[in-house]
Amino acid sequence: MISMIALSLFANQACGVSPLLNHDVPNRTNGQEVEVRTDMKCKYAFANQSLCADIDLSKAPKTAGQQGSVKVYFWNPNRAGVMVNPSVNWKFTPWMSSMGHGTGKTEVTNAKDENGKDLPGVFVINKLEFVMGGDWDLFIVMEPTTRDPNKEPEQRNVEKVSYFVNE
Repeated sequence: MISMIALSLFANQACGVSPLLNHDVPNRTNGQEVEVRTDMKCKYAFANQSLCADIDLSKAPKTAGQQGSVKVYFWNPNRAGVMVNPSVNWKFTPWMSSMGHGTGKTEVTNAKDENGKDLPGVFVINKLEFVMGGDWDLFIVMEPTTRDPNKEPEQRNVEKVSYFVNE
């Protein structure tokens, strides 16, 4: 009996991460790496798409004229932090409401894993440059999916993040 308990304790320690438990590590779905984040709260909700989003501003430009990037994360709140691609077209739009203008064209790409494969639900907004200092609104816009002329079009889902840029 004691040897059975010792063996089960050893096996649990020696085998590493169990694929059956919900660990905070990447997952595999259909052979593709899927990032899993359990630390994320649904700050920005897109109810029509059953999506949550978050924006990582740690590499965003802090001063006007600098270039930087931001990361945008999308996940289904019912799937315990598994990142998923939106099922509709979306866009990222920086806008300075007080002056009535945006920025130059940004470049949206999938974030890559260490092997260069796309990470579902994780996007990098590159070439982000604020042309002047002040308060900026960063919009994530989900485009409507209804194209049937006999149906009322869906509302666009829009979420806004406020961001300040120094002169």
